[in-house]
Amino acid sequence: NAEYRQIYSQTNMALAGTILAKTDLTDTEKEQASTLIQQAVREGKAAVALDGRNPIYWTNLATIYRQLVGTIEGAADWSFQAYSQAIVLDPNNPNLKLDFGGLLYAAGMYEDASRIFEQVVTLKPDLANGWYNLAYAEKKLNKLGLAVNHLNQAVSLVPTDSGDYDKATKELADWKEEYEKLVKQQQAEVEKAKEVAETDAQKNELG
Repeated sequence: NAEYRQIYSQTNMALAGTILAKTDLTDTEKEQASTLIQQAVREGKAAVALDGRNPIYWTNLATIYRQLVGTIEGAADWSFQAYSQAIVLDPNNPNLKLDFGGLLYAAGMYEDASRIFEQVVTLKPDLANGWYNLAYAEKKLNKLGLAVNHLNQAVSLVPTDSGDYDKATKELADWKEEYEKLVKQQQAEVEKAKEVAETDAQKNELG
């Protein structure tokens, strides 16, 4: 039963997470956590093997691998592959693409993450997290003007009485200030280039 395998994989990951959250783990606890993680991966794979056309099971496997990024070599690549397969099976799921984009962003693949987040906001324009993550990816790509616009869009979708609104509003103010400084700097560079060009032209005329 694929659903049973999925649930069992999640249970194993939850138990492993509880153990690993402790400080000063004993060797026995480390071994228990390792066994639980192995079982989670095995059961996640089993669910996919039993029903490989169901994106839920691919997403579950992708999530398991994602939790192992940084602890098991190759986990990020396996998570990428599982997310990609889930998206092939469920291409219009914005939340699935949002998670995948987050994984790409965490891996420093900002261009790819930006493209995925663009798909997210196209599928669900009222999803604040989609605009927020898109803005952050664009900022990493030095597209500050776009980042400001899209962060502003995210702020407009967040409830004003939430902590997220306060956080995003402050970030937006900081980004706007940074962008204004950048624009002024670029304008100054343009003016300086003009002056140099005019000076060179005058020298040529005199020469």
